[in-house]
Amino acid sequence: MTGAWVVPGLAVLSVLWSTVSAMPPDYSVVTHSDLALENTSFTMSTWSCWLDCNSKVIVEFQQELRLPYTFCMWVWPLVSSKSQTIFWFLGPNNFIGVPVIEGKVSVTVNQTCPTPFPDAILEQRIWYHLCLTVTPDILTLHYQNFTYTLQVSNMKICPMQFSEVNNAEFVLGKDEFSGHFSRIRIFDRELTKDEVKDMVECRPGPIDFLSFSNISSHGMVSQSPSDLDGTCNSMSNEFLALFTICGNLSQAQDFCASKGGRLINERDGFNKMVDLILSSHDNSDPTIVVWTNETKGEELAVVLSITRDSNNTNGMYYRPRYSTTSILSVTACLLPTKNTVYLKDDGITMMSMQQYDNMLLLQSMDGHFIFRKRCHEILKEIFDSNDFEECLVYMNMAMSVEFSVIDENRALLGRHSWISPNSQNYRKITISMCDMSNFTCDDGQCIPLEDRCDGLSHCRDHSDEGLMCKTIDSLPSSYWKTSCPEQEPLVDLLVEVTGINAISLESNSFKVSLIITTSWRDKRLTFLNLQNSTKTLELEDYRKIWVPIITYYNADFADNLNLQSTTKTSVLEQFTVKATTESVATVMKSYEVMKYRGSETVISRKVQYLFTGACSYMFFAFPFDTQECYLSITLKGNQKCQPIWNTGDQGVRVLGKASTLSIYSIPYPRFSSSKPEEVKLQFLFNRRFEAYMLTTFMPCVLLCILAHITLTHFQLENFTDRITVTLSLLIVLASLFSQLSSSLPSSAEPKLVDIFFFYCCLRVGTIFIFHSLINRSMKYMQEEVENEDHVARIITGSTGTDTAMNVKMRLAWPPNSKNQKQQRRKFFTPQTINKIGTFFLLMVDALIISLLVFWAVTDHYTKFNKFNTYNVTQQ
Repeated sequence: MTGAWVVPGLAVLSVLWSTVSAMPPDYSVVTHSDLALENTSFTMSTWSCWLDCNSKVIVEFQQELRLPYTFCMWVWPLVSSKSQTIFWFLGPNNFIGVPVIEGKVSVTVNQTCPTPFPDAILEQRIWYHLCLTVTPDILTLHYQNFTYTLQVSNMKICPMQFSEVNNAEFVLGKDEFSGHFSRIRIFDRELTKDEVKDMVECRPGPIDFLSFSNISSHGMVSQSPSDLDGTCNSMSNEFLALFTICGNLSQAQDFCASKGGRLINERDGFNKMVDLILSSHDNSDPTIVVWTNETKGEELAVVLSITRDSNNTNGMYYRPRYSTTSILSVTACLLPTKNTVYLKDDGITMMSMQQYDNMLLLQSMDGHFIFRKRCHEILKEIFDSNDFEECLVYMNMAMSVEFSVIDENRALLGRHSWISPNSQNYRKITISMCDMSNFTCDDGQCIPLEDRCDGLSHCRDHSDEGLMCKTIDSLPSSYWKTSCPEQEPLVDLLVEVTGINAISLESNSFKVSLIITTSWRDKRLTFLNLQNSTKTLELEDYRKIWVPIITYYNADFADNLNLQSTTKTSVLEQFTVKATTESVATVMKSYEVMKYRGSETVISRKVQYLFTGACSYMFFAFPFDTQECYLSITLKGNQKCQPIWNTGDQGVRVLGKASTLSIYSIPYPRFSSSKPEEVKLQFLFNRRFEAYMLTTFMPCVLLCILAHITLTHFQLENFTDRITVTLSLLIVLASLFSQLSSSLPSSAEPKLVDIFFFYCCLRVGTIFIFHSLINRSMKYMQEEVENEDHVARIITGSTGTDTAMNVKMRLAWPPNSKNQKQQRRKFFTPQTINKIGTFFLLMVDALIISLLVFWAVTDHYTKFNKFNTYNVTQQ
């Protein structure tokens, strides 16, 4: 669970801490005169002292020492520090020591001339056996199964000047050494290699070691009987740790399993487990009840109930049966010794979970420690509360210290708040067993990292969602949102045409619903928690980053103003990001995050809007016209940079489908680009003329046919009927033309429908003229006939006769131009004029119809072929 800090008075923290720091070291001096040095193990815990303290063991001898002499011991270092001393031998005039320098065992004489042995590496948490033999001429180091020699004669500046030493001191530990010493033996002679080998291989070895007069331990030193098997044999794979965690049997099992451990069982030996619990420093309660894995059916389980004595060294126990639903306040786990624990703040420190000096300890290779300890009384004053019992302490070898109060469950793993008394600052640090493919919940639970910040809670405490789920990392101080990521950043464009809403011929405009998605990359940014999916940016995030400015030059001015204003209306806008490569798992402020570089992350802006675009309509081919329109989408630059469209490799795409709007059929939209910063969305509107054919052209054709019938099927002598029908049809055509003209789009240029109506009127008018000519011809012929009949009655030639009067008369004169008149009447007869009119009109009909069809087809295919040259996106 998360460690919670309530700090009402951090200002006094430094004063209080300086008071504690000024206190003298709490050195304990214990004298042991009855110990057998060779059968005792010493444990030095200098690492847990954050004040200026030290630990050491001083051995005083009963007799004088003469050269040669040999020091042998087993050493188990807790920390592999750069500088520490295993032991030294101090006489009145001389000093011989075995320090560790840069991890290598060395020998120094008179506190100078340190000489390291290159292969004698001292690693942490491993038992080593070493013997140092000192002779007047040679120093010999037996280290494990290796032997190193050093000629004293070569050490001219620090020679040894004694053959015997009175009142000498042998000191174990110095320079903040922490670890174990066991089976220390000192001989007043030089040991053979076989004797040293016996001790290395855990045989009894020589027993003529020297006695001593006194042993005193200083500082944080504890001792116990030495265990030869413990030093020679490999350490156990498990250790016992106590946790003050309340829970039933199932919860205790899950808790131990989350740390890679298990509950104890009878095969582990209950007596041994009780001894370990009694000696444990993880819990100091006088009575401890812990779960075991021994169950009796589904409802009962065996527990260990241990009662300590007043010294917490001995006690008694029994094994009652508790209901598996009972709640116990302490959980005992057997944990693997090689458990890896991660310390996560702004980086990752690998630590091992182990037991040292009968307490649970987390330790890193570079000397960082985390352990539990009862809160100091001054810490209670700082927090103005007496509720805090246990704290977590975080230390390193530089002696910097941080504290974290453990909350009600007192869990070790999880996310804790830590405070440094020196800096008066607090920060979050996560102690976790989750590797970098997992996210650590505040209570220590591990979930897959890709489940974090996905909108669903996967942690029991819901800590995987919330305010920490940022999408964009903190912007660098040099970031400027009005500046482009580079001089010519590439911008992808995706246009989805959702519909053509209206086409206004009167205002020379059209309305189209578009979803315009622009995508780009900004290498200056770092993104978090994308989980290889598309994430939506919050308003506060996308207002801080650079966004390409788009201008729609032939769109309505109000549309441009609305789209570029900060308070947009009637605009659906969304910003998203999506990673194109795998993430890099890292830690930021104790939280595991998936980090993505901006150069590998696509930022997208989606705008859905109803655009009103200007279009210059051409009506010559009306109603067979095809209109070309476009919408210009242009990137706006500045003096230093000019974004350009990524016109290659499907960087610009236009999606849509063929549709029909009212009397227009609209093919699949296309796009063109004549400038790097401009893309034109091209539309082609094909007018559907079926209705015009039925309501305009067919009636006109029918009227023309009716007018034409007056030439072909009416009697030539019936002039009145023919001229009446023709004039009536002409009036109807004129009325239709007038009615249609009021509904046609305004245009200075003539339209095909205008030409067609004009021709129809002209044709009917021409028929009227032909009828008039026919009538004129008939009258002329009638007058001639009448004139001929009148002369015949009076003068009928030499043998003429008056039929009325039954009188035959002779013509006064013979006709002079009879043949010419007959020829003229024969050519200009009504029948001839009627045939000429019929044929002439049919020829003109064929010509006019051909021209109209040619113009309409040419207009359509010219624009259609041009439209086909534009780019098209394959769906």
